[in-house]
Amino acid sequence: MGKRVVGIFSVMILAFSLVLTRLYYITGGQFLAMAAERQSSFSLKVATSRGIIYDCNMKSLVEQEEQYLASVLPTPQAVSALKDSVEDVTKVIDQKQIQSGRPILTLVSSPHIYSPDIEVFTATKRYSDDLLCPHLIGYVNGDPKTGVTGIEKSYNSLLEEYSGDITVRYQVDALGNPLTGVGTTVEKDSYGQKGGVVLTIDSKLQKIVQDIANEDIPKGAVVVMDPYSGDIKALASTPSFNPNKIADYLNDPDSPLINRAFYSYNVGSTFKIVTAAAALEQGIPTTRAHICTGSIDIDGQVFSCNKKSGHGELDLKGAIEHSCNTYFIDLAKDIGGGAIRNMAKKLGFGQPAQLAEGMASGSGNLPTDSDLNNIAEVANFGFGQGVLMATPIQVSQMICTVANGGSSVTPRLVLGTTLDGASLDQKEVMVLPTTAMKERTAELLRKYMVSVVENGSGSRAKPDFETAGGKTATAQTGRFIEGKEQLQAWFAGFYPGEHPKYVITVLVEGGGEGSVAAAPIFKRICDMIQAAIGV
Repeated sequence: MGKRVVGIFSVMILAFSLVLTRLYYITGGQFLAMAAERQSSFSLKVATSRGIIYDCNMKSLVEQEEQYLASVLPTPQAVSALKDSVEDVTKVIDQKQIQSGRPILTLVSSPHIYSPDIEVFTATKRYSDDLLCPHLIGYVNGDPKTGVTGIEKSYNSLLEEYSGDITVRYQVDALGNPLTGVGTTVEKDSYGQKGGVVLTIDSKLQKIVQDIANEDIPKGAVVVMDPYSGDIKALASTPSFNPNKIADYLNDPDSPLINRAFYSYNVGSTFKIVTAAAALEQGIPTTRAHICTGSIDIDGQVFSCNKKSGHGELDLKGAIEHSCNTYFIDLAKDIGGGAIRNMAKKLGFGQPAQLAEGMASGSGNLPTDSDLNNIAEVANFGFGQGVLMATPIQVSQMICTVANGGSSVTPRLVLGTTLDGASLDQKEVMVLPTTAMKERTAELLRKYMVSVVENGSGSRAKPDFETAGGKTATAQTGRFIEGKEQLQAWFAGFYPGEHPKYVITVLVEGGGEGSVAAAPIFKRICDMIQAAIGV
């Protein structure tokens, strides 16, 4: 009886063991096979791709340049084969690497390298050395690549969704050494996807603006905007930087990593347009006269005009044409600092432009109620001096309002996202323009700004073809270098003058007079746009 029970029990244990064994192979066999494969191979990541950043015409702004990457088993034969494709092969493969036998990755100059120990891949380089709009695109670091600044940071999650890799897997022996003469396995995991983010930037315009800025502006910025939508079509900040060499710029005293188009500066006479708009909206006639003698006394404080001998008698048109300081000081005294500040707020001054998540321009600075209780501060405010600060983006917003007939636009940098690099999948919501001034006010100011270029202080901004309108500025900073005050040179205007298509703002940091330093750059940009694109 006992033997019979033991026998039955033994049979049950055997059957149960067989079931467990079967379950083990079903559920774990594949895992173990994969693990065994990994233990018998060595993988080398060759290249990593990331979502694309496009311009408004779906032209890629990143991953444009191809490069050749070689996955190399470091053998004497490989060293010999690399000699013609690597500048100094001994720096790539040394004796220790040959002894270790571990595969390495290196850039090569040609895809035509013949060796059983070398495999060459064509991959894209994230940033070309002459990358367009680097301050907007930003840069990445680390592995996996993570956005640090710009659109790379703002849209990091989206761009990561479209990331991919190329990996080479080598077979290894029992000691973990890669086997020579044995074929490799190449894995392409979602590499080269086309999804990404689409910007308002037009790469043709950006190329024109960026090249001119790099040539003519040691420090400063240029912004080009669509006056009707607020879309930023081009933006350059100088000095610029190469995102492939970020370490070179970290301690640079000229701070090339700063986006100066987003930075707040003393504004100067470009702001006279705001004062004029506030006056016209109050019903002040354009014929209002003022006699400029070269200076004006405001409550015991003497303010000088840009023309020491004075402009004589001027109306509003003449005051804008010749950028007469004393006219606008006297005008500000009449209409009050509050009216000027209210108009400035309608035009975007005193508030940041939010262009993407975590990506905004500076807010600048407007005088407070307490500041405006001081009549001298009102005088300063009237011609763009004192505590007033603004960014090139904000100055561009102001000019857009004049150019488009009185509507204040919201600056926009991102059109939306794309799945395939051919069409917009999701569009960013466009903020509708708001009325900031009467159409008649904008029409008069536009006419006067054309006269500035045709007959006044902005004559050096006059394009060779078509007309243009604009305003010069030479903004005092109160900062002195070797006894000489640093002056911010501005020219902000629209092109063409009759039917504006572009608003162009030029800032030359420490450049001196706007009519001399900034206006000719505006002209050059207009002429290049006409030659390359047309209007």
